[in-house]
Amino acid sequence: MSHGSGDSLFGTVIDGRYRVDARLGSGAMGVVYRARDVKLERETALKVLQGASADVGDRLRREAAALATLRHDHVVQVYTFGEHEGAPYFAMEFVDGRALGDLVEEHYVTHASPVPLYRAFQILRELASGLTAVHAAGLVHRDVKPANVVVEHRTGRSVLVDFGAAMLATDLPAGPILGTPHYLAPEVIRGEAPSARADIYSLGCLAFELLTGRMPFDGRTMGQILALQRDGVAPRPSSLRAELAPVDDLLARMLSKDPATRIANGGLICHALDDVIAGMALAAPRLEPTSEETMAGAEDGLRILVVDDDPAFARLAARAVQIAFAGSHASVSRVTSGEAALANAARKRPDVIVLDYVLPDIDGVEVLSRIRARDDGFHPEVLVISGALARGEQWRFSILGVRDFLAKPVEFPSLVTAVHDIGERRGWTTAVV
Repeated sequence: MSHGSGDSLFGTVIDGRYRVDARLGSGAMGVVYRARDVKLERETALKVLQGASADVGDRLRREAAALATLRHDHVVQVYTFGEHEGAPYFAMEFVDGRALGDLVEEHYVTHASPVPLYRAFQILRELASGLTAVHAAGLVHRDVKPANVVVEHRTGRSVLVDFGAAMLATDLPAGPILGTPHYLAPEVIRGEAPSARADIYSLGCLAFELLTGRMPFDGRTMGQILALQRDGVAPRPSSLRAELAPVDDLLARMLSKDPATRIANGGLICHALDDVIAGMALAAPRLEPTSEETMAGAEDGLRILVVDDDPAFARLAARAVQIAFAGSHASVSRVTSGEAALANAARKRPDVIVLDYVLPDIDGVEVLSRIRARDDGFHPEVLVISGALARGEQWRFSILGVRDFLAKPVEFPSLVTAVHDIGERRGWTTAVV
């Protein structure tokens, strides 16, 4: 990310409203900036399109209007459309997080470790749900890829972004290829007009990469990649990772070369993934929880879940939570195993999870992956506390959106402050500790 004043827009106030603070990145369609909406006092992302001819202005306005009607947790919200010195721009929700592509590389390339299955399936389900909303609005994204998905810090919410290439389905022309070769549908390569099913194909390529760490079609040159996308057959995911057998058929349907036989929409993908996740839950061995939970406070207020296999530290952490949320309508649950944590979260969603990484049955990454895979699972704030953090294990939680860590041994006042800061950030508590 560049913050330098060398960028000509740095410090500029566009339309008397959006103050450009930093350059976030650029692509074929333009440059994305972080800006401050000085009227509403909120962070905003500005996508300034480059090279757009004057005759596309009306089309862009229609598409911006369609995008602005979208309200979906997993699609970036578009606020407005305008022009700055002849260049069209979109003002959008600023999603503070990391690109999914960077997280996939961190797992498979840097650490040679696959993305946890529950987490990967839930990300795909969220994106399929988001695409369903995009297509229902009459739009085609045209550039679905990991670089255009942001995993939000602290919530783990995956969000489809970068609608600079998006178009209304009624406006889509055949002709020049637009998109990223590794994710292009065969019919687009053949010169046909993109469609919602082309987005589904792109999501299939993204899914293959997220699940295996490899592109379904790759080559040394762009020509080779495009030829494989047009005519090649993707390997079955389970040939690269045996536990992916339940999604072999789904990926094959998403990557069908013929749009007519390709899975029709994101809603069908969501249903298929729901079945896969439910099957995994049924097949998982049931372990006896290592302890009973204890409750304190009000059942109908905020819920805080403390998960630690050291009973003494769990009690200490629960006490820190009670102090941090003093005066709030809150309850505290304390468990000492991953299975007990999952059972507790299944009864009622927690708002805050204080989570140990090393547990006697399943580790904290797997626990949180399964919680995130539930409906509204991106809601809980998470504080990870573990002695293993000193060994560089924090990266494992990045794809889950975790940003708050403490290393054991931890001083009690620091623990109280860390929990209080989480509550204050979400507006759940304002008292100074």
